Amino acid sequence: MSADTRIAWTDSRTPRPAWATNVVDVNDFRALAGLASASGWHIVLTLGIVHFEPQAAAREVAAAKGALGEWLSAVEIGNEPNSYAQHLMRAEPWSFTPYAEEVASYRAAIEAVAPGIPVYGPDVSGSSAFEAWGRARPSSSIRRC
Repeated sequence: MSADTRIAWTDSRTPRPAWATNVVDVNDFRALAGLASASGWHIVLTLGIVHFEPQAAAREVAAAKGALGEWLSAVEIGNEPNSYAQHLMRAEPWSFTPYAEEVASYRAAIEAVAPGIPVYGPDVSGSSAFEAWGRARPSSSIRRC
């Protein structure tokens, strides 16, 4: 959950938020591109969604796409969103449907500046989560993997 609660994207248009303990910038993506190229590993970038910021996330994906190129396989929006209410990051009732609505906002913002990047997920915490989240029908903006 630290991807959602501690790490934030920063650039000239996106200052470091007060809640972030660490930030990611384009230089981090350039370094990651070197690692990906050397290892042959492809990247799935996790975007935070607890602090709902679709435009900042879109700028992050555009920077990642520019720096990583072919090594960027997809983005994941949110990390273990099925646990958000349990950890007081969303109010109950919290289910796949409101999550998918938030993802749609992120997807639209991302498509506007970095078209063609697939969205994977969501990943979930705990195997029992598939009972509630794994059976939900993903919208056209989310692809199960």
